Amino acid sequence: MMQAGVEDAVRRSFQSQGAMLALGASMSAVDDGFCELELAFSEAVAQQHGYFHGGIIAAVGDSAGGYAANSKLMPERECLTAEYKINLLRPARGEALVARGRVIRAGRSLLVATVELCAREGASLAQCALMQMTLFASDARAPQHPSA
Repeated sequence: MMQAGVEDAVRRSFQSQGAMLALGASMSAVDDGFCELELAFSEAVAQQHGYFHGGIIAAVGDSAGGYAANSKLMPERECLTAEYKINLLRPARGEALVARGRVIRAGRSLLVATVELCAREGASLAQCALMQMTLFASDARAPQHPSA
């Protein structure tokens, strides 16, 4: 169970992330050590064959794992990705991409998360990628961009 105020802090942080907002991703669920993001399919996130672009899949997965980790750290701390490995298992075709990040281990300075990415068509989910991540916890908040 998440501490009071953590869900709001996680959702506010996500809403301030320009990359996910530019893609049109939304946070559909957040809980202690868990985050689910969704991204509707459009030409803007497609590659030339009509599938979700692999770079988009990786970016959404990175955010899902990161916000799963942030659910363990916020509001006092946040995380940054140190590394990730993604396996693209099949072409991702569907009406939406669903990314479910789960924290496997939350230490004081390092967190490990996995992300399952699926293409959704109606009620059907087809697993299209798996991601393994290492993230590091930071006490310091990132400085705001001068244009913010």
